[in-house]
Amino acid sequence: MTSSAVAAIPAAQSPLLEGITQDGCPIRNLYDRWEPEQRLQLSPEVQCLLLRDSDSGREAVWYLDTAGCYLGSHIEVTHKFSADAILAPLERDLIPLTLSSLATMPTEGPGNLPALPQFLAIQLAIAWMVRHPSAISPTQDKQHLTDDRIHLTLATRSGEGPLLTTSPYSSRPLLEQIVFSIEGQRVYRFYDETVNSAFYLAWDETQLDQTPALYCPTAELLISDQPNPTLLPARILAWYMSHPEHIEDIHNASVLSAQEYGLGSASRVSEIPEAPGHLTENTSKSEAWQYLTNMPDSDVGAFSPTQPETRSTSATNPHRPGLLSRLKGMFRRR
Repeated sequence: MTSSAVAAIPAAQSPLLEGITQDGCPIRNLYDRWEPEQRLQLSPEVQCLLLRDSDSGREAVWYLDTAGCYLGSHIEVTHKFSADAILAPLERDLIPLTLSSLATMPTEGPGNLPALPQFLAIQLAIAWMVRHPSAISPTQDKQHLTDDRIHLTLATRSGEGPLLTTSPYSSRPLLEQIVFSIEGQRVYRFYDETVNSAFYLAWDETQLDQTPALYCPTAELLISDQPNPTLLPARILAWYMSHPEHIEDIHNASVLSAQEYGLGSASRVSEIPEAPGHLTENTSKSEAWQYLTNMPDSDVGAFSPTQPETRSTSATNPHRPGLLSRLKGMFRRR
């Protein structure tokens, strides 16, 4: 939406338009059906006015200075302030969001940054990620992944209930921490504590049976056949900017606890065999699950925890069952 949104077609005067001017003239009317929804202080020098078309649901944003002067309708096309100048006051909030919430484990909230409307958050996040494409801190080593582990992770398929996959970093079995939808994508967040790294699987919500996009921030890896794949990191960051409660949700997420199911040190990488080298990402809907459970006929993509099978241990066979057979009892098909 540009300055052409100002029209001769009268509309009810909104208090949110009070004091807004363009080229020195007060803005009192908008095109019919466009309505101001929210006016917020983005930084000490910049305000934002959010607008919506009540018929189509389209959204727009106006950037304003503290005096209410219209600056532009996109962060990359504003006068008086550049995009870098608009983003600069937000850095103290966006840096920890990028390094912790996006890439590892959230430790800090968005500080002074308000919970932003998603439309505005996406625009800001894209501008930020273009200028700061890496989610790795100067003191953090870049993670390196193997093709076999990547193929296993890409074999995961979305379904009902909690999602299980293997980590592309270590091949550990992991449960999703959170799942959310943004701009037609269903995004699952996973966290591998052995390397202090998060990764994401994302599907087009109309194609959940297809190969997901895989984003690993600390490995600087993004694999996707979906439209506009490079927008995925910014969309995830934008969702965090719009949902400060994500910090608590991630820390309270269920984990795949081997001890709770009597598996002892079952989560050690050394107890999980290396992925077969012949795997390709499209050979099966269940390679990750077959790999974990050694069940060639399994077609499971999503699982929910259940109680493990009760097993008796005789005096002549004091050893507990192996990892993979015991892991089968931790889940049931959905």
